[in-house]
Amino acid sequence: MARLLTLLFFVLIAGVCYGSLTGSQSGEDIETVPKDLETRCISTEQKAFNETLSKIESSLERIILQMSAQQEIFAARLEDFQDQLKAVLNNSIAVPKFQLIGSRRFYIEEDLSQDWKTAARTCRKMGGHLASIKDEEEQNAISKKLEQLNGYWLGSNDHAEKGSFVSLASGKPAFLKWSDGEPNYYFGFPSCIALGREDAPLWLSDCEFTKHFICQADDDV
Repeated sequence: MARLLTLLFFVLIAGVCYGSLTGSQSGEDIETVPKDLETRCISTEQKAFNETLSKIESSLERIILQMSAQQEIFAARLEDFQDQLKAVLNNSIAVPKFQLIGSRRFYIEEDLSQDWKTAARTCRKMGGHLASIKDEEEQNAISKKLEQLNGYWLGSNDHAEKGSFVSLASGKPAFLKWSDGEPNYYFGFPSCIALGREDAPLWLSDCEFTKHFICQADDDV
């Protein structure tokens, strides 16, 4: 429809110009028509063409931007799907690492230290998520099993909105039993949550620091 309207538009302009040319010199050969009138007609057609071309280029730019955004979303989803597929294929290796603590399964990494983003990706490769805790009883049960002093990364975070902590796995509001004086954005925003042993509950730390970490097998919490 747009192409048809554009074609009719140019035909109309051409018809008007041609009519002006023939009507202005009735009975005379078309070659005798004044050159300035012919030039004006050509100029009008060229201007209309340039305006239409500019609109088409703007539309193409918007389409390209939209396609680029969709491509980024698709690439992120594809990467996540590939991680999950690898986890399924390696199921016989990854699943036994998770242990039942309370009513849920967790994996506590005691040997490897990673920054927060890498730890989150490692949990995904295992078929789980960087952990969030559902209640105080569960937090105490996990803390009793921890061996390291410098804390373990959890998935709960407020990276989307400062002060609004949610689970990385489910997006639900996170349960948080802070250490005294926390949350303290000493390292700036965003910061990441670390869980300590029984004598050191949750605190905020620099996400670039390397720490041990805890993964959860489910995505309910």
